[in-house]
Amino acid sequence: MMPDINLITAILESEMGSDIVVDPVNKNGELSPMSLILREAISQSGKDIPVYWIDGGFPEIFCLQGHSNATIFSTRYLSFTALLRQLFVNNYYSDDIRIEMAEKISFHIVAELALRKGNADFAAFSMVKNLVGKGLFFPWTQDEKADLITLERENINEAYMGTWFYGLLHELGHFPDETVDEDLKRAFSNEYLFSWLERLLPHFPYSQELKEKVFSDFKAQGNKGLLDPDEIREEIAADIFAISVLLKSTVQIMDIVKQSSFSILKFFQEILVSISIVFIFNSCKRMALHGSKIADLTYEEAFSNVVQPVLFSLRSNLIIQYLKHAVITYLGGQISGEVDSAISELIREMTKFNNLLEKGWNKAMRFSVFPEERGDRFVLLKELKKELSGPNGAMLRIELAHFCKKAQTLNRKGNYLDELIKLNDQL
Repeated sequence: MMPDINLITAILESEMGSDIVVDPVNKNGELSPMSLILREAISQSGKDIPVYWIDGGFPEIFCLQGHSNATIFSTRYLSFTALLRQLFVNNYYSDDIRIEMAEKISFHIVAELALRKGNADFAAFSMVKNLVGKGLFFPWTQDEKADLITLERENINEAYMGTWFYGLLHELGHFPDETVDEDLKRAFSNEYLFSWLERLLPHFPYSQELKEKVFSDFKAQGNKGLLDPDEIREEIAADIFAISVLLKSTVQIMDIVKQSSFSILKFFQEILVSISIVFIFNSCKRMALHGSKIADLTYEEAFSNVVQPVLFSLRSNLIIQYLKHAVITYLGGQISGEVDSAISELIREMTKFNNLLEKGWNKAMRFSVFPEERGDRFVLLKELKKELSGPNGAMLRIELAHFCKKAQTLNRKGNYLDELIKLNDQL
């Protein structure tokens, strides 16, 4: 049974502002990539979870538990997904540009999510960090309606399907109130997960003390943190569900529209990109939650931010193993040396990009966890005022105006946020 749309709208407006538009997604209408994806998700999961589309909103996908576990999907999330994807597929960016983009995009996402959670001053400070010194601007996220039109006009292929649907399917793959099935527990047993941790952890520049804590937390009975094996398996299960639904649906829709031929290698690449993008969103969400409560941040919460790259490396390596099996199955049970070499090259390239982007993302993480490294926020505000009158001022004003409008719609209050809004009003 679909939840009452008026109730869902009231809940979402209270959390996201009255300027959003909420629509239930019709799974049973005429054939489209969205309807095909959701029908296949129902077929594979046995669950008809309602999905709601939001014009506006914030860069996240989430579940409204207690309301038939309705899943919320927005234009804002899609815009940032398209922007993040450029970090991985645009061959014209230098390494320095990728690092800078990763840093600025992370601050931007953190700012908007912190604003949604009511952390007004931390959100404003994060937004100023995103804007000051920003030398690169891209059309994505500036105008969500234009973004949507652009994405809808793209050819329906592996990239289209990954951009639009991987994040949504990953969220749908988290089945509330259910445990991971026994087959998955056998495939990704505690011992198997630990063996991968032992293999990966030496490659991270952590102290021996921190590495030992990673191992001890993983083995601890009753651990309910990020290193809980059950939680790791749950994330892997969500990825596997997303990949399975996306693979079948992408092959089907590309065969129907006949705009191009399906390539399993392109699909493999898009999955690697999509997994990385979901990780960035999840990391920014954690930073937004922790950044404003830094004085009360527990050691465990700070630790969870620091070890996230390890968990991402673990999860992505395990998903790569699954993806390789999916490729072999798709190709009829065997894989040529040429395809195997191409897969290895895709993995090497993606590892390189992730290592670069981590340098940018890590700056936002440190800003969240280590307040002593943030600098004087009012000095930074003065710097922003200067830059708003500079050559990049027009583009900076667009991002600032969007943020301040959202803050006012939500009626967020804070001394620093008020100063930022005052600056925006003077422009």
